[in-house]
Amino acid sequence: MQHVLREHPDYDIVMLEATAAQTGSILNFIRQSSQNLFGWMVWIVQCNLPLSFCESREARRYSNLDLISEERFRAGMDGMVMAVERSIASGLPARFGIMLDGWTHASEHYVAVFACYEVNGCLNTSLLSMVPLLNEVDDDLSAESHHDFLATMPPRDYEVQLKHCRFVAGDNCSVYRPLAALMEVPLVGCASHRLNLAVQDDLRAHEQDLAAVQALMIKLRTLTQSAKLRPVIRQVTRWGSTIAMVKRYFELLEFIDVEYIMELLPAPAANKRLRILY
Repeated sequence: MQHVLREHPDYDIVMLEATAAQTGSILNFIRQSSQNLFGWMVWIVQCNLPLSFCESREARRYSNLDLISEERFRAGMDGMVMAVERSIASGLPARFGIMLDGWTHASEHYVAVFACYEVNGCLNTSLLSMVPLLNEVDDDLSAESHHDFLATMPPRDYEVQLKHCRFVAGDNCSVYRPLAALMEVPLVGCASHRLNLAVQDDLRAHEQDLAAVQALMIKLRTLTQSAKLRPVIRQVTRWGSTIAMVKRYFELLEFIDVEYIMELLPAPAANKRLRILY
């Protein structure tokens, strides 16, 4: 290899050009076992399948991928995670920010941690971690638990200290404000979340009318409707869904003729107020 580097410093360009001219691909330089492992990774991860899927009899029967054990697949996934972590760590600057985003699925609460920094004048947000915080019986979702997690995860996985963080970005909630105070950095509140809070505060005066429309929409979901007439339900975290619900209500209003549904219709005075809101 030293001879190649010394006598042919442009060997990589020559090899790539030769391969592209012959086959248009660089797969000839990749081992078949690596291509096979990558194929299983893409299939299982992108289709959200269990890791044991590679040992499924049906998967092995109808796939042209070579057989692989779950243990080998897990080892490959672990190796890929370590390689990605090393790649991210090599690009992390001395100063960066942390962006947090929480997500609850069933009874599990996950926290996604992003590193925010500039690369050649452009914003870069690298996902550092997305894990549940509640692993032990005495764990909670307090600011202290978030701080303990952030104090251990970056040094362990990326060899950077929490003291290098210059700001925290996240929702304007009761957890992130004391977390920023514990870290002694400013909190950059989510502008979309602030807008949602402002809109929700403005809509609070119309809550009774909106609740009546919401109850009607929930009842309409029990009927068989075409996609264009399907009822719309508002969501707390998306203020635009409230306006979409009111809009769909007036689109459906003239077609509602089922007696037990008509009993849920808002009063004419409420319709007048809702039209002004819409």
